[in-house]
Amino acid sequence: MGALLRSIGNFFSEMGGIVLTYLSVLYWTVRPPYRLRLYFAAMEFVGVGSLFIIILTGSFAGAVLALQGIYAFKI
Repeated sequence: MGALLRSIGNFFSEMGGIVLTYLSVLYWTVRPPYRLRLYFAAMEFVGVGSLFIIILTGSFAGAVLALQGIYAFKI
């Protein structure tokens, strides 16, 4: 019983830390001075910059899914 309570306590402790981090990020995001140009530049850098990785991993995942589908639907 003690291990279960300790596990539940650890779960809520971690969730509390995650929520506090999220709230801190929200606070620092909407805090003046507003630098919308920097926000959009960062979003463009992250979005366009990761496009190659997304296409690469998506194509490999699609190939694996297609290969597994061949074996799954074979009669």
